[in-house]
Amino acid sequence: MKYLKLISILAMALVAIPAFATSVGEGSSAVVSGPDGQPIVLAAGEEIPAGAAISTEDEKKAAIKLDNGSVVVLSAGATATVNGNVVEVVSGNVVLSATAPVVVRTPHGSFSTSNGSASITNRGSSTQLTSATGVWRSESFTGTVRGVGEGQTVEIGGDGAAAVRNASENEVAQVNTTVANEVAVANGETPASESPAEAAVPSTTPETDDGTYNADIPEDIPAASGEAE
Repeated sequence: MKYLKLISILAMALVAIPAFATSVGEGSSAVVSGPDGQPIVLAAGEEIPAGAAISTEDEKKAAIKLDNGSVVVLSAGATATVNGNVVEVVSGNVVLSATAPVVVRTPHGSFSTSNGSASITNRGSSTQLTSATGVWRSESFTGTVRGVGEGQTVEIGGDGAAAVRNASENEVAQVNTTVANEVAVANGETPASESPAEAAVPSTTPETDDGTYNADIPEDIPAASGEAE
């Protein structure tokens, strides 16, 4: 009898725990493809089906909340999909503010972090990531792995070559501005301001012997080619 009561209590506790899912962030809206292929506009708080193509309305941005609390902001014209904690940038630019392990995939390679903010741009012929905070693991489709630290940029070309450099102030500021405004609103917080956020000082990591600026990759960052947990 005691075991039955315990099972009942556990079942009620599990029901009381809210189910998390990918959804549209506060103050935002997003466009997804419906079952018949026609676009559907989803408002703030509405759930986004796993793997659905997500785009933006007109010239607006779209903020998407992942099930682990991380936020992806699509720039106008960008397209992406989300499956759990795996984001695929189909085209255009997104800014990701990760609060837990996330994997980002593109045609040229993948990126991952356990905690950080970055801008990822799929240009068609290449993909670029600029890290404003946190360390990111970059892996090209040919298997070239690079560590990208705060204030650094990596670009993966169509041939799979990946080069890390120190980012410009404008590149870092673009990420910080989006995090301070669109990401804050998506989380129900007050944005810092409508003006650009103060730019962080870009990395000045010296070039290494092999001609790169690779950062050390922490062990808690999942493999970019794998699934985030």
